[in-house]
Amino acid sequence: MPSRPNIDPLGMGFILGYLFLFDVLQGPRFRIRLQGSEHTWWVGQELTGHQLDALTQPELRAHAFARLAAVVATRRPLHWIGDHGLDGVRRHYEALLLPLSSSGEGVDVVLAGIRCCSGRGVP
Repeated sequence: MPSRPNIDPLGMGFILGYLFLFDVLQGPRFRIRLQGSEHTWWVGQELTGHQLDALTQPELRAHAFARLAAVVATRRPLHWIGDHGLDGVRRHYEALLLPLSSSGEGVDVVLAGIRCCSGRGVP
């Protein structure tokens, strides 16, 4: 696994609005270090600096937690394409979660790219 300093989100300007960086805390729990601007619109709140528990949509929070926990437990990337309802609107999306590690053993950070493909006039 690469470490967090090996990844520069600013160098990914073409997808920066769709990125999340999640710090892995004890439990595990997750703190959102970076939330891309497109996700502020999608989830309806700015979560940078907050724990995942602050996400006000319970179904989306449980969905995100389950996938983040799977990446931490397996120490492997996770990719999926799916549909998820939010505020009564079904949105199609694609996501890639990548584990990052300072020690090469445990996951310290998860880098997530999540592209919503409908719901905001995006094909």
